[in-house]
Amino acid sequence: MALKGKKPLEKAMNAKKASQTKNVKKLTTSDDAYSPEQRQIKIFKKSRDGGGTGMTKLTTDWSNLKDETSKAKKSFTETVGRPTSVQVLGPKDFENRKRTKLKVGGLAKRGVSKILRKK
Repeated sequence: MALKGKKPLEKAMNAKKASQTKNVKKLTTSDDAYSPEQRQIKIFKKSRDGGGTGMTKLTTDWSNLKDETSKAKKSFTETVGRPTSVQVLGPKDFENRKRTKLKVGGLAKRGVSKILRKK
């Protein structure tokens, strides 16, 4: 009794090989495969009244991070003055600091109460 076509084990092996090839293609063509992690250079200068002026610069060139930091510091010094602090933040540090959007509508956001809106 001869089987026609491929054996069941051979069919399963070919299906597995096809799915593995598809997964590899998906990994190599994804944006994460070629995008290096970003670093954020944060420069800040305090003012006398308790506030301050700041600048942030995103960079992916983390092999020459000192050069990128010195360039950003130089441009900040030319426009604002000598900075008080210079920090290099990794992706874990600045992802949590993203501003969250308020889930409040337009009129409620401006402080207009429901009583005034009924008129």
